[in-house]
Formats: sequence, structure tokens, C-alpha cells
Amino acid sequence: MYYEKETAEKPEKWPANAREQILDTLCECVEKFEKNPSYKTREVYFSLI
Repeated sequence: MYYEKETAEKPEKWPANAREQILDTLCECVEKFEKNPSYKTREVYFSLI
């Protein structure tokens, strides 16, 4: 199953707080896992959620 990924541009003052920082980190981990679905990237992602 394929889908188009839609993302919005981040504001200039991103991340403004800790919650936004967590979202940004999770997004980066998901992107890394999509590009390289290995055991290591999966474990890093699961450790964050």
C-alpha cells in the first residue's frame, strides 16, 4: 500500500517547547526507519514511544 506523505512547513520558532521537541524527534525516527528499516532504527523508535 502506497500513500502520499503530506507535511506542513515548520514555524520559525520550532520547537517552542518540550512537546514539540518530542514530536520532532519522533518524526525524525520514523523517517529514518522508513529509509532504513533495520533492527537498530526500530528499537530506537520503540524506545521513544
